[in-house]
Amino acid sequence: MLYYGLSRVPYSFIDGGSDNANYASLYDHNILKWDPGQVMRRSLIETDFDIALTADVMDGVLSVGGQIEALDNINAENLTLYLAVTEKENNQYIGANGQTVFWNVFRKMMPDAGGIDLEKSWTKNETFNIGEQAWMIENIRDNSKIEVIAFLQNNVTRTVYQAASVRDIDIGVGISDVSVEEGIKFSVYPNPAVNKITIDFGTPLAGDADIRIYDL
Repeated sequence: MLYYGLSRVPYSFIDGGSDNANYASLYDHNILKWDPGQVMRRSLIETDFDIALTADVMDGVLSVGGQIEALDNINAENLTLYLAVTEKENNQYIGANGQTVFWNVFRKMMPDAGGIDLEKSWTKNETFNIGEQAWMIENIRDNSKIEVIAFLQNNVTRTVYQAASVRDIDIGVGISDVSVEEGIKFSVYPNPAVNKITIDFGTPLAGDADIRIYDL
């Protein structure tokens, strides 16, 4: 809120909202809805960086890593990498106005809100390995709803140079050689658990089934 000067919602910033000449606009939705055309025009501007992001969950811990590559010789001051964890959908609560579903709920900055400072000067094809960042997951009931977002931003002008995300997190269940029938997708949470677990299937089962769960 302080960084962007937000006083109310809903408010949209396209790539930081600091460069109207290059379609990086901002919109106060109480006054004017955002223009999808601006997003399309902004997306046509060539980027200086590429981000390859990885994320997985094992035993209740989210691990994030990846690599950044410069696509040209670049002099980028105040360049910072930010990693944000969001919950794609949450229906555990009822909002003040009766809302029952909340989308893209922010949960955590990794490692923190300060981000990771990067070098100023880059040569073409130079790479930077994102050291593994880990977070013990809190306040997210279903780990399959996690999305991790990475973005490179000038922390002074707020210009966003590139972004990437992982929507389908690789979730381990703490055991190996798991075999299920072809086409059955499921998630088990929370993991680890104490007295209760939930098993969600991607599609309804065709009939009755036996479920066997073994602890360590």
